[in-house]
Amino acid sequence: MLGNEPKCIPQQPMDRFVPRDDGGRLVIARRNDEAIQLMQCRALNPCAFHNSLWIASFLAMTQGTGHQLERSPSTFRKQAPTMMHRYLSVLLLSIGLLADRTAAEAQTVFIPDPYTRTWLNIAKPNSVDANGDCDTAAWNAAPPSAVGFDLSSVPNGGAVDLEGIQHLKIGTLEIRDGDINNATVALQGFPLNLGQIRLIDIPSSNISGLLPLPPLSIFWCDNCDMATLPAFTGGYLWFWNNDLSAQVQSVPMDVVDLRMNSCNISNVPPLPVGLLRLEISDNPLSAWPSVPAGLLELEASRVGLNYAPANLPNGLTHLGVDGNDIPTLPPLPTSLTGLSANNNLLTSIPPLPMFMQSLYVSGNPLDSLPTLPFFMSHLSAGSCGLSALPAWSPNLTNVHLDSNAFTSFPPLPGSLGLLNLRGCAGLTCLPPLPAGMSNVWLGGTGITCLPNIPPGLNMNPVALGIQPVVCNPGTSPCPIVDPLIIGTTFVDADADGVFDAGEAARPNATVIAQPGDLLAGSDVNGNYVLPANVGSFSVTGVPLLYEPVTTAPYAVTFTGLGQVDSLNHIGFTVIPGMYDLVTSITGTNVRPGFNTGVWVNVHNVGTEPTTATVQLTFDAALSYVRAAAKCPMP
Repeated sequence: MLGNEPKCIPQQPMDRFVPRDDGGRLVIARRNDEAIQLMQCRALNPCAFHNSLWIASFLAMTQGTGHQLERSPSTFRKQAPTMMHRYLSVLLLSIGLLADRTAAEAQTVFIPDPYTRTWLNIAKPNSVDANGDCDTAAWNAAPPSAVGFDLSSVPNGGAVDLEGIQHLKIGTLEIRDGDINNATVALQGFPLNLGQIRLIDIPSSNISGLLPLPPLSIFWCDNCDMATLPAFTGGYLWFWNNDLSAQVQSVPMDVVDLRMNSCNISNVPPLPVGLLRLEISDNPLSAWPSVPAGLLELEASRVGLNYAPANLPNGLTHLGVDGNDIPTLPPLPTSLTGLSANNNLLTSIPPLPMFMQSLYVSGNPLDSLPTLPFFMSHLSAGSCGLSALPAWSPNLTNVHLDSNAFTSFPPLPGSLGLLNLRGCAGLTCLPPLPAGMSNVWLGGTGITCLPNIPPGLNMNPVALGIQPVVCNPGTSPCPIVDPLIIGTTFVDADADGVFDAGEAARPNATVIAQPGDLLAGSDVNGNYVLPANVGSFSVTGVPLLYEPVTTAPYAVTFTGLGQVDSLNHIGFTVIPGMYDLVTSITGTNVRPGFNTGVWVNVHNVGTEPTTATVQLTFDAALSYVRAAAKCPMP
């Protein structure tokens, strides 16, 4: 054996050798055929490999001469001069090999398993050639962040060998058995720079070489049939759908994020003092655990306890206790920014901390809601029996108040983007909708029309729950509070700036009043209602692509609340002969080894009907699965 040389181990087939980075040693034999085979190796160090080839060639030529091979190249070279004249051809051969620097610099690892080759090529296209060779230098120079091994393509009871991946840099290694086909996996070694292992729907006992785990950031086990928490050096230990009830568990002390959801535990083991997040939902707990003083997040929904956890940490930022039949909550920490307590038995909510941003308390028999903090953006209190509301937070963006007993509704905050009032059967009127609102859901209410239509509102009747029409202020039973500018947007066929008899409505147009950038959209009939203020305004339409405005701006003045200025009809003319299709494409994140979705939308923004052929060219790293066409919703 020669010291300080690359090591090559024969693989199948026998004439192929794979370099191993295990200290830079090279194994050769004295048989002439083995020494010649050795010359096919690719060395980790080109210069060292040159010396090895020289000595290996010399050994092949001197077989049977009785000369002894020393352990170091330098010692060997000291003994060799007396025989050098007999073997000048060997030197010429070694010089020729050294000239081939490209071959010497390549670091090739053989991937024997065809499934592993496929998965690696999905993660990094063309990284493994048809012979199963993978250039580790090319892979490790720009490694993929994750490699997925989806065993659903492996026959039932089949075997997969991951030999070779221990030489590759892989940040996340995911092994899943989507069809639960009891495939087995041989893990010969862990990838380089490995930060995360994910096991999904595969028994961990089917993966040889998995334990003990290497140092990781995250170990993720979803239905991986582990009965105990493994020894683990890392921060994030995540378990779902495992039965951990049989043995007393020990949590590794380095863990800062522990998740044991749906693990059939009745008692939470002692927790590390540095734990920051704890998830223990969907377990039959017998008591609340003692949590570290520095815990920031606690998620414990549906754990079978009918009382709230006491002595919450002072720095807690999130508390989740959905579905526990809790009648009262303790005082909330002043640091709390999120509370989720849906489907309990709460009749009241304690005062909310001033920095709270989200409150989810649907499905509780509440008498009222507490004062909403200034920074609150998300409120969900559906099916609570509420008939009144506190003053809005000025920063609310999402509000779900479905299936409550409201008969009237206060003015909405200007920041609101989504309002869910489904099932509020006693509600017949709405206040004006904010200009930036995108969704309002009114199915199952007594509301039949909209007070106004913000320009970006989702007009789909299925989402709205009613037809997308504005109320007529002259006939609507709803009170008028703000001054209103009303009229119709129409197609000005003769471009004369006059709404003539027979000219069609122009639905879904936008009207603007200045000053203030006050905006309103027109409904399916072209009618619009634009809430305004006391003062004077100039009202016109917002020109559309290929549809300029033909009517002159209207001058409108309001001297008091509740006034209405009507007949402000706004015309648009269509420029003929414009063919213009707009194509947009969106998709989900691509994960190696798993399906990804891509949506292509084609919209005719021109003024003429037309047809088109859409061709999608996708990256060579992706393979086609299926496609379907879908007509746009009305």
